[in-house]
Amino acid sequence: MVVDGGAFQDLNYFIDKDPEFKATLDDFWPRFIQANTYEQGLLGFPLNCSTPLMYINRDLFRQAGLDPDNPPKTWNEVYAAAKQIKTLGEDIFGYRFGVDDWLLEAYIWQFGGQIISEDGREMLIYSPETVAAWNFFQKGVREGIFIFGVSGGNELDLSGRIAMVVRSTGSLGYLKQNAKFDLGATTMPGQVKEVVPIGGANVFMFSARPQAEKEAAWEFLKFLTSTENTKRWSLATGYMTSRISAFESPEIQKIMTDDPRFALTYQQLRDSAVRRPWYGPYPEVHAMITSAWEDAMSNPTKDVDAILKNLHKEAQYVLDDYYF
Repeated sequence: MVVDGGAFQDLNYFIDKDPEFKATLDDFWPRFIQANTYEQGLLGFPLNCSTPLMYINRDLFRQAGLDPDNPPKTWNEVYAAAKQIKTLGEDIFGYRFGVDDWLLEAYIWQFGGQIISEDGREMLIYSPETVAAWNFFQKGVREGIFIFGVSGGNELDLSGRIAMVVRSTGSLGYLKQNAKFDLGATTMPGQVKEVVPIGGANVFMFSARPQAEKEAAWEFLKFLTSTENTKRWSLATGYMTSRISAFESPEIQKIMTDDPRFALTYQQLRDSAVRRPWYGPYPEVHAMITSAWEDAMSNPTKDVDAILKNLHKEAQYVLDDYYF
């Protein structure tokens, strides 16, 4: 809504007046710039961006007779591994998931489904592909090899009872510091498609502020997104660098040489990362999607087809009310 309402300043206005900065624009990761470009122009710069990674408990893999150096690459492989890991005990689960909004988008896309049309005016979520995705995860819960919950994720992930979980790039440092088991990481599984959402945060400038304030804000944005500062931010938080030059710095390269798990998110950024839906009423629509997902996964015998069909209809009312 803030984008549709023109709340954010088109940064091209300042870029075009600042040739020195403009010459460095290609130094930003291209997919981050694409993710901040709208009909109104380039509205933001990346700050602490991430992609989701799959973290694995290598100890559980070994105990189940699986190779932790060859983790699942598709959701079918995740299911097969989870089923084998479940034989270790009733309180052991192959995969944990919840209501993380960006991961729900990823599941739909990875199974070949779509959520909303390119112009944001038409719901596309009710499809055989999305039904298949939701049925897949519901089946895992119903069989007891996946575990679904809306809270307590950190505790479960550190308990040693979860073999696989998908979390942010920014979780790698936290899990390394706190896990008492052999922690592995790999790219997020695909299925029909290999695609992941770009998460994290970007920085914007409000268009309605006085010109003097916007000029000052521009100087701050340049400072914040400089190579040195995006490098420092990444080193301190574990999130991705905004600029390629920061990624190529000796400090960042050393981290990835010492621990290749930190390089995985950049692999995804280059190969499969996309912008999340953003259209005017999408926050309301996504809240409806999340609620329907929670209903289906908390009650794993419910009819996914009926849930998605009703969700599609109700969400389309929201779009129609917003645009027409």
